[in-house]
Amino acid sequence: MTSTSGLWDRTRHLGFKAGAVVVLTAALIAQGALVSTAKDLDEYATWDDVISAQGDVDKQNALIDEINGQIDQLKADVEVAEQVAIDAGQAYSDAADATTEQNSVVYNLQLQADEADQLATESEQEAGAMVAAMSNRVNVDPTVQLLTQPGSADDFLMGMSTLSKLGTHNGGTYEDAVSQRNNAEQLGEQAEVALDELERLEAESQAAYESAVAAQQDLQNKRDAAINEGSELEAMLIPLMEHRDVVEADYEEGERLREEERQRIERERQEAAEAAAAEAAAAEAARQQQNNSGSSSSSSSSSSSSSSSSSSSGSSSSGSSSSGSSSASTAGYHYPMSSSAYITSPYGMRLHPVYFYWRMHNGIDLVVPGGTCWAPIYAVASGTVTIAGWVGDYGNMVSYRTNDGSVIQNGHISSGGINVYVGQYVNAGDVIGYAGTTGASTGCHLHFEILQGGSYVDPVAWLNNRGMYYY
Repeated sequence: MTSTSGLWDRTRHLGFKAGAVVVLTAALIAQGALVSTAKDLDEYATWDDVISAQGDVDKQNALIDEINGQIDQLKADVEVAEQVAIDAGQAYSDAADATTEQNSVVYNLQLQADEADQLATESEQEAGAMVAAMSNRVNVDPTVQLLTQPGSADDFLMGMSTLSKLGTHNGGTYEDAVSQRNNAEQLGEQAEVALDELERLEAESQAAYESAVAAQQDLQNKRDAAINEGSELEAMLIPLMEHRDVVEADYEEGERLREEERQRIERERQEAAEAAAAEAAAAEAARQQQNNSGSSSSSSSSSSSSSSSSSSSGSSSSGSSSSGSSSASTAGYHYPMSSSAYITSPYGMRLHPVYFYWRMHNGIDLVVPGGTCWAPIYAVASGTVTIAGWVGDYGNMVSYRTNDGSVIQNGHISSGGINVYVGQYVNAGDVIGYAGTTGASTGCHLHFEILQGGSYVDPVAWLNNRGMYYY
C-alpha cells in the first residue's frame, strides 16, 4: 500500500489543533472513569484475519462483530479522553489559580515588611540623632558648671530642662523604633512562611502541568488511532459484509477512507481560516474607515500619507506570514502578536475584571489596534507544543516548552482558533492560534505568560531582554 507518513504529518498539523489536556489515567481508572480500554495496536483485527475467514460465514460474522466492537471502542476511548481532558484542564487551572492567590499573599506581606522596615530604620535614625545631640550638649559635670559659673545658672538650667524633655521624647522614639523593628521582623517571618507555601504550590502546579501534558499526548495518540486503525477496520468490513474474497481494491480502501477523513479535517480548517480572515477584514475595514474620516479635514499631503499608511497596514494584515515577518525581532525570537500591539494589563497586582478583587496577574494582556479578535498569535521561540485545548479560566490555551526549558502560555484563544497540535515542533514566528475571549475574559485579547523553573516571570522583562518591546 502507499506510504501515508507524509500525508499523516500534514493531517496532524491541520486537523488535530484542538487537543485537550488530561490527568493521570491511572487515577481515573481507580475511580471508575474508564470502563474499558482498546486493544493494543497489534491486537486489532488484521487483513490476515479477514482472509482466513473467507468461505466461512459464521467466522465472517463473528469477525464483523469484533471489528465493529473495536471501532466503537476507538471512538469511546476518544470521547473518554476528551472528557478527562476537560477535567485535567480545570485541575491545572485550579492549581495555577492557587499559586496566583499565594503569590498575592507573598507580594502583600513583603510590601508590608518593607514598609515596616523603612519606618523602623527612620525611627532608629531619629533616636540615634537625638542621643548624639544630647551628648554634645552636656560635656561637664552639672554641679561643677553651677559652682564655677553662677552667673549663667538660668541659661544652664533651661538647657538641662530642654535636654530632659528631649530625653523623654527620645525614649518614646526609641520605643517606637523597637516596636516597628519587631513588627518588621514578624512580617518578614510571615513573608518567608508564605514564600515556602508558594514554592510548595508551584511544585504542585508544575506536577499538574506535567501530568496534563503527558495525558494530552495520550489523547492525541487515541485520536491518531481512531483515524489510522479505524479507517483500516472499516475497510475490512466491506468484503466481510459482502461475504466475498479480498481483492486489491479492498486494501486500498483503508487509505481512501483515511484521505477522506483528512479532507474533512482540511475543510474544517479552511472554514475556520475563512472565518478568521473575514473577522480580520471587517476589523481592518472599520479601522480604515475611521482613519479616512479622521483625515478628511487634513491637507492633501496628509491624506496621501494616511492612505499610504493604510495601504501598508492592510497588506500586512492580509496574511499571517507577511504580518509575522514584519514584526520579527532579534534572531531566534518573534513578537507574540503584532509589534503594534499594546499592553492593557501588566504583570503584577490588579483588580480582576471578572472576579472583582485584587490579585496577582501572572502575565500581560495584549490587544491589537483596530481589532484583536482573530488576530494571529505567534510562537515567540522555537519549542514543542505541550497543551492545545481548553484549560479552565485560560479558555482555549496553547502552551509550549521552548528549547531552553521555559514554558510559554497563551490564553483566551478563539473557539476553533488553535492552529497547532500536541507534540508539534514550532519555530519562532509560526502562527499557533488566533486571539479571542474564551475562559475568564471580558473581551478579545491575548493573555501571555512565561514560567521558568515553575515560577512566573514578568513577560515584559523577558521580551525586552530579547529585543522585543510592548508598552
